Amino acid sequence: MPGMARKIVSVLSLAVLGLVLFPALSAVPAHALSAHVRCVQEQLNASGYREGPVDGRLGDPTRAALGLFARDNGLEIDSDVSSDTAVTWCRRIGLTDPALRAFWPSARRPVDLSIAPDVPRDIAARIEATLVPEMQSLSALLGLELAATDEVIVVRNDTWRIALPRMQALRGANDNPFFAEAMERHCTGINRLGGWTVSGLTILCLRDDAVLGESLSERDLRHALRHEALHLIQHQVSALRVRRINETPGWDPHEVPIWMAEGTAVILEGRYPAQSAVNTIDRRLIGTFDDRDWPNLRQLETRHGLKIDYDGVYLGGAVAVSYLIARHGGYPALGQLYERVGEGRRFDNAFADVFGLSLAGFYEEFAALGNTPG
Repeated sequence: MPGMARKIVSVLSLAVLGLVLFPALSAVPAHALSAHVRCVQEQLNASGYREGPVDGRLGDPTRAALGLFARDNGLEIDSDVSSDTAVTWCRRIGLTDPALRAFWPSARRPVDLSIAPDVPRDIAARIEATLVPEMQSLSALLGLELAATDEVIVVRNDTWRIALPRMQALRGANDNPFFAEAMERHCTGINRLGGWTVSGLTILCLRDDAVLGESLSERDLRHALRHEALHLIQHQVSALRVRRINETPGWDPHEVPIWMAEGTAVILEGRYPAQSAVNTIDRRLIGTFDDRDWPNLRQLETRHGLKIDYDGVYLGGAVAVSYLIARHGGYPALGQLYERVGEGRRFDNAFADVFGLSLAGFYEEFAALGNTPG
């Protein structure tokens, strides 16, 4: 079973959205998160709550203006406003007035797509052709409008270091070894597709022997695109908080559990029908646990859970999300959940509000599902 899960997960890392091709990969753009702050500032200026430069700096005047806007428009501020959460405020402000959505970066360009020139042209063309439609499909399914412009970089495994300065600059992390370490993990492995997503940025690494229609199927490419697209949506709407794998196992209740984040992506990538976990016709998901222990979701709330039960995070999470979709509100409920987390609500409170049962109660239901005869 672990082998099966790793085969599935091997193509679950990629990226999505709109189209601007071949900006120089070695160029160093402005810090991406400042664009989210500029979006907030532009909308506050246009609505008369702020007068000042649109400089991407989240200072006291911008915070004060946002507080007034939130008060007057009935928007809760349940968490600190920061450059990491500004993307959710960019979206929330615009949702109060359609005219303000003209200031959303997505209105001008939903994605900056950078494809290295040594990526095979047929793969590049497929990514170019499918990014926008797939993103539109997923956001519509969840009932969400997206405000930000995301960055997607596609590189080859042997040339990713050329793009490293751009990746670091996008996150304001020029001296941080995190990106180089992450690229070493994801771009030097055995997978023909390797990739990862942080807020506003997805990296796709293509192995040298990846041949579309042969070693890399169009189906797997589509699933990978949808999977990472879902992560970009999660970041935009909720400022996705998930602790890194090497951090302490304790869970902050404002974080999205890792089983929820990855399970949502596995289900919405289209590899499994949403109800496959709870009907008797297609038992592929539940069947993957026939020869191993049923996952304990309480142990899989942070990335530390990947060390405890890697397969349980992805496939157990997929079973759990499939069950929620089928029994507790459908796809729009998932979108509402991430929106509420983006408002700063504790995850357990948002979960109870959207699905109509407590998180603890769901864990009990999920445990019982594992004991249900097939």
